[in-house]
Amino acid sequence: MTAWLLWVGLLASPPDDAPEAATVAADGDAATVAADGDAATEEDSVVVRARRVPPPPAGSTVVDPGEARRVAGTGGDPAVAAQSMPGVARPPAGSGQLSLWGASGSETRVLVDGVPIPALFHEGGLRAVLPPALPGALAITPAAFGPEHGHAIGGLVEVETAPPTASRLALEAAVDPIDATALVEGRPHPDVALLVAGRYGWFDQVLPTLAPGAEVLVPASAFRDYAARAVWERGRDATSVLALGAFDTVDRAGRATQPGVTPRERHTRRFHRVILRHDQGPASLTAWVGLDDEARTARFGPLEASVAADTTRGGVRATTRHGGLLLGLDAEATHHAGTRAGTPSLPRREGDASVFGQAPGDDVGQDAWTVLQVTTAAFARLDLRLFERLDVSPGLRVEPAFVRGDRRLPGRPGAVEAGYDRTDFPVDPRLSLELALGGGLALRAAGGRYRQLVDPADASPLYGSAALDAAEAWHGLAGLRWRGGVEVEATAFGRRATGLAVRSPDPALGEALVDAGEGRAFGGQLGLRLPTWAGWSGAAHYTLAWSDRRDALGVWRPFEQDQRHTLTASLGFARGPWRVGARLRVATGAPRPRVVGGVFDAAHDRFDPLFGAEPERLPTFRQLDLDAEYAATIGDVEVAGLATVLNATAAENVEERVYRFDYGARAGLTGVPLTGLLGVRVRLP
Repeated sequence: MTAWLLWVGLLASPPDDAPEAATVAADGDAATVAADGDAATEEDSVVVRARRVPPPPAGSTVVDPGEARRVAGTGGDPAVAAQSMPGVARPPAGSGQLSLWGASGSETRVLVDGVPIPALFHEGGLRAVLPPALPGALAITPAAFGPEHGHAIGGLVEVETAPPTASRLALEAAVDPIDATALVEGRPHPDVALLVAGRYGWFDQVLPTLAPGAEVLVPASAFRDYAARAVWERGRDATSVLALGAFDTVDRAGRATQPGVTPRERHTRRFHRVILRHDQGPASLTAWVGLDDEARTARFGPLEASVAADTTRGGVRATTRHGGLLLGLDAEATHHAGTRAGTPSLPRREGDASVFGQAPGDDVGQDAWTVLQVTTAAFARLDLRLFERLDVSPGLRVEPAFVRGDRRLPGRPGAVEAGYDRTDFPVDPRLSLELALGGGLALRAAGGRYRQLVDPADASPLYGSAALDAAEAWHGLAGLRWRGGVEVEATAFGRRATGLAVRSPDPALGEALVDAGEGRAFGGQLGLRLPTWAGWSGAAHYTLAWSDRRDALGVWRPFEQDQRHTLTASLGFARGPWRVGARLRVATGAPRPRVVGGVFDAAHDRFDPLFGAEPERLPTFRQLDLDAEYAATIGDVEVAGLATVLNATAAENVEERVYRFDYGARAGLTGVPLTGLLGVRVRLP
């Protein structure tokens, strides 16, 4: 690792006679540069022909924070716009995870300045875990991302923090029924920029008043988040230190499916990251460390199940570019300490034949384990332009992995504990290309192989398995994009995954896990983006997709987050101090097990459900969100008022089924009701 870092550092060093700064005015591939840093003039400027930046992979979407804030339903939080971007399925009510092209949230990687975080959203999905001033460019790649990233068999979400903008001390505060935000930023020195921001959520106290009963499926998360950043800029070099973190606590109670028995659950999640980054010319070096803490407790009458984990993470990432060649190192280490007690059926796993509020089994146990995962990846990508029309970017990622666990088998009194070591040496090819066909039309394609280490929470010798290997997936996609006055893109995609952790069908193994699961997703996507005209802007995208999973028994079934049809459309208008917007989302209901009746269990004095052979779907989801903002400047003070209406048509979207204690009747639990929110934002100066 040390040799790699020294090598990257030497390649990143600029020549001794390199100018300290340059001013560039670009037009296409030609740029006018004044080497002394002053404004370019006809006498002292030269024309430099630089190789164009390669286009993002097919299917990837990038938006800037200004555009993201204009998406209706975000409440001024730019990162929330990720839920409305192409390739993103509508998340289940109360979930903060993103499902991209049929992949689960746990199979999708979320990065902030290249550093992984557990999730982009607080529980409930109404707010991001980053203060609103922090996100800059936001990129969503549902599949087939480049070799510079790994550790995911699904998609990729990248958030770049916004560069410093304030030239002097500035204060900002915002408040609405969901949370309150405060920000302080400024430059104590021309080369130094500081930012401190925090957010305090109180939606857990407001939601019961706005919508009694909605907390069943829309958890009122008590959340907090913070960010502190210091940036030192000198010429083309920049060094930054960023600390960020988020806290979530959710208490929820279901409906009593048996007389006197009400399911209850408590979920807490915390994470912290400290990121040190240095950018020097074409090279970048990032070192980071993080702490994750998560606990979940579920109770059903006298039965209780709990899962907790303390995880320490860290890593180093170094990249450099020479012409069209991108080289880099990406090393990460994770130490996971987990504990679990109770029945194997709580918490429920995807694919389990059970319904909301069903009584768990009465087999109980207790386990504690530790897992160490270390990966060191070397990657390279070559960006070529051939025949003035074809951009080709072949890449390769080589990522040796080492896994160590403290116990191979469940603990037994008096037994000698035996740990295990496991190594892997995957070589994953990647490829992306774009062919310009003329007239603004381009053919785009991308694909490759991807790996993801086993979730340490599944490595419990009692509840999971210490023998699980990494999951593997192949991605492929191709499409056409036309850019005229309007941008239109059509993409076909496919993904096949193997080695997924599923429950074992062998009775001798109980409900332990095996890596015999498979997944597949395929379909097509059509997107339309209108240019800004007379203050109007708009976009729409439609996805037709199939997402299936297969367990060790070999029977394909719809993935629980499969949404056959997904349509998202947004329209906005801005003029002067006014901004208004609307967002429409329509999605096929998620599959759920079909309950055909109940059978009485005399031993436990309760009814258990009987399931049909084929699943059924929840009703189609429809939601219209509206918002409006008025901003004005009074002296040196900027004041803005924001009004948001969630579910403006008061659609009763069924998010889950609940059943009578004997499973002879059922009802639907609905999601977000008609909710109006008013907020204000003030900035000084």
